[in-house]
Amino acid sequence: MIRDKLFDVQWHFVKQVCQQWLSALDRQRYKLPGQVVVASAITLILICERYKLNPREVMDIADRVIRKGWDLDPRYLRGIRDYFKEELPNE
Repeated sequence: MIRDKLFDVQWHFVKQVCQQWLSALDRQRYKLPGQVVVASAITLILICERYKLNPREVMDIADRVIRKGWDLDPRYLRGIRDYFKEELPNE
């Protein structure tokens, strides 16, 4: 039942939560790439576990939401990508 509602996510909510996640990440002094990726993945897996969802399916749905987001608000997604390029270290 929850899985079916994942397709109906509101873009405003997505932007708000992503911004809060970026703010929390920004407050961290050391942002090693492996730590950022694994901590984010663990968060996703635990949330999916809580709601009995397959993380891979959730990632597929998130990919579709991102593609739709490019139509709705390309400046926002471009801004997030630019943030990642500038603020997250390569190594």
